[in-house]
Amino acid sequence: MTRTRLFRCLASLFAALAVAGAGTPATAAPRAVPLNPPTVSSTSWDWYRHFSDPPRYDPPVVVTATGGVAPYSYLWQRLSSTNISASNPGEPSTSFSTFIQPGKTTLRTAVFRCQVTDAAGSVAYAPDVTVTFEQEWGD
Repeated sequence: MTRTRLFRCLASLFAALAVAGAGTPATAAPRAVPLNPPTVSSTSWDWYRHFSDPPRYDPPVVVTATGGVAPYSYLWQRLSSTNISASNPGEPSTSFSTFIQPGKTTLRTAVFRCQVTDAAGSVAYAPDVTVTFEQEWGD
């Protein structure tokens, strides 16, 4: 076999292998992206009422998740107190609620955090949020 013929034969063989995908590096599995610690729009949420005036309160606290594998699931967890609840415990955005008897001075606080779980099962926690309900009622 002449050199030219050998060269053409090898060139044809390599071309066929390239078309079939042989001889190329194996496709690597995608690298897992870690779930980053979530952020919160605020680390405090306040509700305040003075006498019979309408209450004033902060906008909902919003958790932002990044990294990991979307979609994310959210779970607001109460770390302290028993009388305050997250209004939307399975959502990234929530306000808080409790019962306060009208006509009675009341101060209640609680600490919440949001657990974020990505589609791969990785878990991360947002910073704690201090929640305060205050009602002033005087003579």
